[in-house]
Amino acid sequence: MPNIDVQKIIEQLWSSIGQSQNVYALLDAACDVWIYPTLKVLVPNSRYRCLCKGKSTEDLKEVLPYLVQFKKEEDFTCKLIERGWAKSFVIFIEV
Repeated sequence: MPNIDVQKIIEQLWSSIGQSQNVYALLDAACDVWIYPTLKVLVPNSRYRCLCKGKSTEDLKEVLPYLVQFKKEEDFTCKLIERGWAKSFVIFIEV
């Protein structure tokens, strides 16, 4: 894995948005077993949503897609950038 300057990426993500905007990530938990358990531990439930609904979502929760609102200074943000930058399981979105 190439060296990743996490702080530089964080500054870039947040430098181009205004005060009322947010940074989100679309995460595909099926691509990395690390995503769901880490999300559950480090991010409050109010800041992420599963993008699937239905009877089987509880059984499949560890491999479903999630939309997560990020905070600039938070462990999950740093950990996700370290593990997921330039990988196919994360897409960053500024809104």
